[in-house]
Amino acid sequence: MPQIVQITERVIRDARPDLLQQKGALVSLGATAIPLGQSAFCTSVADVQALIETAGPEVQAFYNQGDAAPTLRGQAAKGDARHLADPPVVGGSQPTGLPFTIKDVVFTNTDAIAKGAATATLAIKDIATLPANFIPGSLAFTNLRQQGNAMAGATIAVGTDDGKTLTLNVTFPSGGAPADIAAQSAWEVDIAGQSEFDNSQAVADLLSAARSWFANANAGVWVVELGPAQPTNMGSLFQAWLAQNPLAFYGYVLPRGAANDATMMPVFEDNAKDNSRVFFFMCGDPGNYTGLIQNDLGLKSVFYGAEYVGASVAPGTTAADQNQENLAAAVCAQFLSARPSSVNQLAPMSFRQLVGITPWPEAGNAATFARFQRDNVGFGGLSNTLGTILFWGTFMNGDDMGSWYGADWTAINLGSALTNAIISGSQPAMGARPLFYDQTGINRLEGVAQVTLQRASAYGCILPVFELSAVSFNDYVTAQPQDFEAGVYNGLAATITPARGFLKLTVGLDVDFTGQSAVTTTLTNAA
Repeated sequence: MPQIVQITERVIRDARPDLLQQKGALVSLGATAIPLGQSAFCTSVADVQALIETAGPEVQAFYNQGDAAPTLRGQAAKGDARHLADPPVVGGSQPTGLPFTIKDVVFTNTDAIAKGAATATLAIKDIATLPANFIPGSLAFTNLRQQGNAMAGATIAVGTDDGKTLTLNVTFPSGGAPADIAAQSAWEVDIAGQSEFDNSQAVADLLSAARSWFANANAGVWVVELGPAQPTNMGSLFQAWLAQNPLAFYGYVLPRGAANDATMMPVFEDNAKDNSRVFFFMCGDPGNYTGLIQNDLGLKSVFYGAEYVGASVAPGTTAADQNQENLAAAVCAQFLSARPSSVNQLAPMSFRQLVGITPWPEAGNAATFARFQRDNVGFGGLSNTLGTILFWGTFMNGDDMGSWYGADWTAINLGSALTNAIISGSQPAMGARPLFYDQTGINRLEGVAQVTLQRASAYGCILPVFELSAVSFNDYVTAQPQDFEAGVYNGLAATITPARGFLKLTVGLDVDFTGQSAVTTTLTNAA
């Protein structure tokens, strides 16, 4: 039978949710086998442990292969948690490691050198000038000088290395040494090479962060591998990674020591703007945060947690075990664990329970706690019912952490809802109303914003009293005719107040020794 009725189907789907606020990362500095600059998602501590680079035996085997394999200073003392910056390639003869360049390294000739001599032996004056665990076979020598005179054409090779003294074998060009040179004369040379990277501290830091993360959140976490670096000198690496991966994560747990890296301050400052949605979580010794405060003010993008360690630990009390717990990871996990909804409203971060974190004892620490509060530094305190809880739940500029989460949730979802409305309104469909740039279109967009703000209030992100306005089509186009031609409308505006919790409570309590209030109450009840 010829078709009489034709059904036109159109699937309507919600906008894809923006999951930025559910994404956190533990930053690794050479602890894992993840390719540099990449990340891996983990759902348990075991997943993180599986990523750890324990290449000691493989590196040892590599060094032992073939006659050309170089030896490593201190190889016998090398632990399994040490590895080369780049894993060795089987079959190669030259390992790669952490590069270094040192200029003007001083050597002396052990014996007198006669004019015309073909070779000479030089010994380093201070082997501590070179990095620990340097790889002798990786060394390259340039710009050899003797009392300021360049020894052009001379070739240099490593002679001996007993861990205390490094000697070089110098071969002079045709004609030999240019003059008689007395024993113990000074020489200078520029040295470039590679050293093995000891990642034992990086491994310990990453695992402690993983333990505290999964003790405080059911959600997984990414591990971002920046490569071998010290936490006090990671700024350039991290800044380059962030430039290539903007808004990849909402919260980053940085290795201990990052707070002492002056090169990280530009990173923190760049992300401290009101519309920035990136936060950095650090922890460590109680006094290691002073570099994060400039002109008596910290930054909105930074959380620092003071752990109960070091000189602050009083006799008879238990210090935090930094190999087993990480305050920054615990707080970040709690911060990102929110999933706001009508039945699971956003809860304040102040006094949030911290699982597996050693609390500061109250006795003798009143002045320390006051300093932490003044400087907006977080710490784990003791609760009567929940064990360790977070004081005070603020970023280092004093802003409430939960308030920023709620404000960001509102902004993200408001943007997503309006974007979806514009895209949906541009699709042809029978019976559907296109979204045009006119008063009706503005009204529809204002309605979408109204619903989103009401949802934010119901979810505990903002208070229920908010302001929303839209400039009318006539007024806007009259004032900004070029915007209509470009399809631009900047007339929507909203004012919100983020929800937050109590920090302190004062109760006025009158004590009546006359008994009159009790008499009045009794008579009233009797009546």
